[in-house]
Amino acid sequence: MQRALFRPIPDLDQIALPAAREERLQAILKNVETHQQEVRASLLSNAQQELFTPGSTDATSPTSPVENESTSKHELFNQNVNALHGEGAPDPVLSHGTIVSTDSSVKQAVVPSAIQTALEAVQQVDAYDKHARRVRDFYSKALERERGAR
Repeated sequence: MQRALFRPIPDLDQIALPAAREERLQAILKNVETHQQEVRASLLSNAQQELFTPGSTDATSPTSPVENESTSKHELFNQNVNALHGEGAPDPVLSHGTIVSTDSSVKQAVVPSAIQTALEAVQQVDAYDKHARRVRDFYSKALERERGAR
């Protein structure tokens, strides 16, 4: 995020300084708005670069089967799911006080990197927009006070 926030500083010798306080506040508000647009564009550009760089894609899809799983495990799973409840056996839905451990080969689905990158970019843009809104509100109120003082 730092790469997006830090923008090049223009040559200060070529910038005309406004004489009146009201003009300075207007220039600050304009600069805050310009900086916000540049940061947003930079954040989105960084996210796009991260998405389209080679090697940033997931090696496996979360929905793709794990390579070491055999078809016999799938068949056994299907048989167990479709098996009828035996007569005289306890109700399988009711808890018996034991915690069934999961097979270690069961993997938690992960969020694809493209979605994670997009989510992070949106969160960064939102965070910076909140910051810029507070700064803009501060200087807008100062400008209103300056106009009201006249």
